[in-house]
Amino acid sequence: MLEEMENTLTDMIESGSSAPDLFTFNSVTGAYGSSGQQDKMEKSYAEFLLIGLRPDIKTFNILIRSYEKAGVYGKIKVRFGIHGRKIIVSIDCYS
Repeated sequence: MLEEMENTLTDMIESGSSAPDLFTFNSVTGAYGSSGQQDKMEKSYAEFLLIGLRPDIKTFNILIRSYEKAGVYGKIKVRFGIHGRKIIVSIDCYS
């Protein structure tokens, strides 16, 4: 199942006509996280950030839930801040 997802994602990126969106970003990150593949989850998270996609609250919940499921509580740092009227949340999953 994950191999099919990876192939589809590669096709999307290589075609240039259907770039991954935030839904794709969250789906891929969640699939790796829920299957216990935190290394691939972190790699996909970094790759999506590089192509300009920005995580939302669902993304952060996926990351936190995945680390919690794996029992890797010290792996994640969550930073909250307020910038004007926006609440800024960032997660460093490479700690």
